[in-house]
Amino acid sequence: MGRKPIDYQQLDLWDAEWYLAFYRLSEGGELPLRTNQWWNRRQIGSSIPERLTMLKRMSLEQYWAYSLAEVPRLSVEELPLLSQNREHAEKRRADEIASLTRWADPVAIQQRHKGFEIWQALGKARTAVAVTQACQRWIAFGPDPVFPTHLLAMTAQFLAMRRDRRFPQSPTANEARLTYIAAGMAGACVGISPLTAIHRVRTLKHEPGGPLWNQNTQQCDCWRCDRAREMKAFDAVVDAARKAGSP
Repeated sequence: MGRKPIDYQQLDLWDAEWYLAFYRLSEGGELPLRTNQWWNRRQIGSSIPERLTMLKRMSLEQYWAYSLAEVPRLSVEELPLLSQNREHAEKRRADEIASLTRWADPVAIQQRHKGFEIWQALGKARTAVAVTQACQRWIAFGPDPVFPTHLLAMTAQFLAMRRDRRFPQSPTANEARLTYIAAGMAGACVGISPLTAIHRVRTLKHEPGGPLWNQNTQQCDCWRCDRAREMKAFDAVVDAARKAGSP
């Protein structure tokens, strides 16, 4: 009797869930579609609190027009219709407000720091005691104890990948650590070795013949490809607005 085939749909689901759980812990918020890059690019002359006040007072219609008005000659009438892009606009504004709030609000900053300290403790943990202590802090820190409780139950699997020589050690490799640990924990949840899961997620084929390739839509249905398509779709709307204002 051979090995049980890997359920890639379940692996992808758990990979996404763990990634988001660790992202919330390390970054203090939800995974953003966009940050405040547009605001920085336009170099708006206002402080973070002033920008937050402006955002909260804007109607969604005002925000949509304002955020796409990078070309001075672009009129409101030329903008892509908000009715066709409402979800993107709401997401973009919510992400910017959440992002700026985390940096401007002292309580939010303190909470973000606490979460990041727990994330760092997990990244440095090499013993069951260290994992237990980090998870107990995580349970006390967040409103949802599901993920730290799961991690506690799978301490041995967590430590196996933490001790592996391929574990990202560099202080600047936070994203790599996040991706690595999320994939490993996803593997533990679906009953395969964390190191096997990390390898399978890293080498996943996102083309025809891949385990998550959708023949009907002719696209990969993994969560990363889905998010990339969402971001690309919004970029297309922005590009359309820019072209409409070009001479």
